[in-house]
Amino acid sequence: MTRLAPERSFVFGPGLPGSTFRFQNGLRLHVLPDHAAPVVAFQSWFSVGSRHERAGKTGLAHLLEHLMFGATKRHPLGEFDRLMEEAGAEVNAATWLDWTFYYENLPRDAFPLALELEADRMRSLVIGEREVATEKEVVENERRMRVDDDVDGAAEEALWQLAFGRHPYGHPTIGWLEDIRGFTARDCREFYEAHYAPNAATLVVVGDVDVDETVERVRELYGRFKPRTRPAERRVERRLPERERRKTLRLPTPIPRVEVGYRAFSARDPRFAAITLLSELLFGGRGAPLVDALVHRDELCLAVRGGANPFELDGLFEVSLTCRPETSPEDALAAFDRRLAEALEKGFSAKDLVRAKNRVEFQTLSSFETALGKAESLGFHDLVLGVPEGAFATLERQRALTAPELLSLAKELFDPKRRSVVLVERSEAA
Repeated sequence: MTRLAPERSFVFGPGLPGSTFRFQNGLRLHVLPDHAAPVVAFQSWFSVGSRHERAGKTGLAHLLEHLMFGATKRHPLGEFDRLMEEAGAEVNAATWLDWTFYYENLPRDAFPLALELEADRMRSLVIGEREVATEKEVVENERRMRVDDDVDGAAEEALWQLAFGRHPYGHPTIGWLEDIRGFTARDCREFYEAHYAPNAATLVVVGDVDVDETVERVRELYGRFKPRTRPAERRVERRLPERERRKTLRLPTPIPRVEVGYRAFSARDPRFAAITLLSELLFGGRGAPLVDALVHRDELCLAVRGGANPFELDGLFEVSLTCRPETSPEDALAAFDRRLAEALEKGFSAKDLVRAKNRVEFQTLSSFETALGKAESLGFHDLVLGVPEGAFATLERQRALTAPELLSLAKELFDPKRRSVVLVERSEAA
């Protein structure tokens, strides 16, 4: 068999060369040898998340993540977990707006077993009414715990729905309860067949491996899978809000809250690199201006947080104000607006900018200390940015940013017309 040549080569950081391979069925593979320890991080990324769901079928991507740990045609229920546990593997999965991924962090000698099991469940999953009913119950309970009975979860869900409406980011990844209850085995099988295909998958292997052996074993296990015609993605026009949107929730909590979401940039926008620095400059630690003002000087809040997660489409820069019991959400929001305006009027000192850059760079580089961290960075940046080693390009952009550039971007980002606000007041039941 002809040796498969890499589609491209890349360097992860200063000294780890990696390779990307593309197979005939569309499957992509990133291999990054790292012989520092006899371990391997193996991840399977699928370009499907909650934004790829249809109205009335919200939560399917997350439910399927649960089903993937069930039985296959070759392995009965529970055998995947048993074999991985016996091999000493750390196993988990996650689903979000743009993607779903599965990972095994394991000893080098167990890597062939993980490859076999992942290939098997990618195309041979058993999805019957019994399996679906079991996992629907699990997900319903998860939703109740994380959203319906959790003040922070309920407020964040309300914020994203308020900010995005019918946009693909407007419904929760876990799904609406009525949709979860309505899922059938047919719904799940159709979603699985459409999205768990080689041309929708990217494998990431980091650790003590041989590149040629890894490529050949992946070709043996995955090469027979046929590509699928994927559903057309919903076209989304970029429209910025033209006025503030506001909603009040009355929930059984002794602690009022405020959730603010400013429409942020896509992670593919070069300006997104500045958002992490802005978060650090304004909210990063006890001495950050907004934390110091609202928590320590004004004594209106118990906690103040701010930041944005990177998404393929425009997301939100979220600000969370956990109020003192005697503080009304309206007063906390007014104080936040005042203190934010003061911070932007003052600007960022050279000392503060150096500190923020150092902290952000340290946090980024620290996440690469393990094979698991390197693999997650490669998979995430490949799916969201289209460049597996994209974390380092982001670092370079952050190093080059100046205080005037950050201040200009902050004034654009924190435009009150571009925000949505959820006020959480205490209900009588509290």
